[in-house]
Amino acid sequence: MTLSIADTIDQIAPRLPSALVSSTALAAVRRVAASLPATLTQWIDLECRLQSGSPQVDLSIRVDAVQARALARVARRPARAAHAPDGSRTSAAAWQRVAAMAAAWDAATAAGDVEGLWLEFDLREDAAPLPRMFIDFARNRWTAHDAAARVRAVLAPHVSGAWMGDAIARCLDRLPSDVELRYVGLPADDEIRVIRLCLLARDERHALECLTAVRWPGDIEPVRRLCDRWRRSRGADHTNGAILHLDVTPSAAPADRIGLECPFRRRPQVKGVLTDAAFLDELVACGACSAAKRDALMRWAGCELASLPHALSPRLLLRRISHVKVVFDRDRDPEAKAYLCAAHLARPRAAAAIRPPALFANRPIAP
Repeated sequence: MTLSIADTIDQIAPRLPSALVSSTALAAVRRVAASLPATLTQWIDLECRLQSGSPQVDLSIRVDAVQARALARVARRPARAAHAPDGSRTSAAAWQRVAAMAAAWDAATAAGDVEGLWLEFDLREDAAPLPRMFIDFARNRWTAHDAAARVRAVLAPHVSGAWMGDAIARCLDRLPSDVELRYVGLPADDEIRVIRLCLLARDERHALECLTAVRWPGDIEPVRRLCDRWRRSRGADHTNGAILHLDVTPSAAPADRIGLECPFRRRPQVKGVLTDAAFLDELVACGACSAAKRDALMRWAGCELASLPHALSPRLLLRRISHVKVVFDRDRDPEAKAYLCAAHLARPRAAAAIRPPALFANRPIAP
């Protein structure tokens, strides 16, 4: 029997607050996860919308280089031809793109620049769950100004059309010199007409400078107000950086829709402490997050030793809020999403300290 990511999700399911992940949403996540082998990832994200009346939860997994060949095999399976909710078959182009990218990565043609691949499944009721792909570039390797040629080399075999290289270069060249390119996202479409650039800025004010530099056509004032709330909630002297999502089109102009990632501090969450709670309060105050979902987020963080079905020894299971992303789009209210991360790591020394029969039971780690 092949164990799947759904079996891993079952281990964290009792910890998932129902206000964030309903039983219906969890079932949708499990349906996709059940088709993916458990050994494919050590990092799962559940994307939860934070406003009342928004129950959709999406699934993301990160695949490291050691699993590149396995990902290529999974993506090439005949069963990867997805089905829409009405039972009709939909395009398998997204899976073919994943298979090609993973095969090239496994062959080391892009190994120097790519650290990981993220697969993101939007689990809408009216669409089949096809994978969007985010390419995780090597950290601290090069700034946005240096990135265009390398991005072109990685994407050229997978994106048709001459527009891609020039459009990315024109956008990146306008940015401040100290902006770092972190991810590049590709949609799950037959033909790629938009590429997402995920850019690391020093802080929220630096992110605003980036929007001005690329001549974003949207209304910058709602973004500025969010940045003011973010800065007020955590103090002027502390920052985890800010990641700006820009969608680049063949016209080379950034699209109206942008996202701003607000990373949460990681280390305190190991002990169940959420030091960014004040930012959640600010989101509630401005109507971007319901109070019930804010309270549910406060209960997620922590860590424990867990026996996962596919692992030979107990794993350190970390639960944290990776970040909150706020999406801005013309003529729409800003939409906030929280990313619940569940990562499991091998910790032999910690596992050796547990005596049977506790070896096969979840047990919290002392603070």
